[in-house]
Amino acid sequence: MSDQGNMSAQPNLGNQVTSKGEKLLRQSAEMGNVKAMHNLGWRLLDGAGLAHNEQEGEMWLKKAISLNYDPALSALGWRLLDGKGITQNIPEGERLLREAAGKGNTYAMCSLGWAILKGTLPNSDLSEAESLLTRAAEGGNLDAMDSLGWRYLDASGFAYNQELGEYWLKKASEAGSAESMYQLGWRLVEGFTL
Repeated sequence: MSDQGNMSAQPNLGNQVTSKGEKLLRQSAEMGNVKAMHNLGWRLLDGAGLAHNEQEGEMWLKKAISLNYDPALSALGWRLLDGKGITQNIPEGERLLREAAGKGNTYAMCSLGWAILKGTLPNSDLSEAESLLTRAAEGGNLDAMDSLGWRYLDASGFAYNQELGEYWLKKASEAGSAESMYQLGWRLVEGFTL
């Protein structure tokens, strides 16, 4: 009988590829590549393709931050804010996200805006969330455009504003956002927007 049909006899190539990929990421990070440090860090925290390891993931992201790699600020910041893959630390997460947002990171602006809207940052007001999401949208962030669009049209967190809601959904749709196309499409079908 051939082993060809016996899956347990087949080598697990997925694990071999992952192991090789992890080895290469680690080597690159250990050689000082900040992109590898960032990638390795968030993957370890999320358990994305690698075994979850909170301490090591946080260490790699902090090392990338210490080398001025700004994407690591937002990567660690929002995970600390939400407690995703790491012990939640709202003040530190907020600090990192504000630092990244101050450097123009639109992802950090979105994360802060959404945290305010969710009530995770209770000492902030909704106008700050609106300002952060607007800055992110103006910086080209499609998620911010989507969020502004439907929030203005649904009066969810912001005052109802049909003009701004449609503007942001149309802008995001034109840029290829499937979510904005959906939001705009069903509203048009229902006769809710122009």
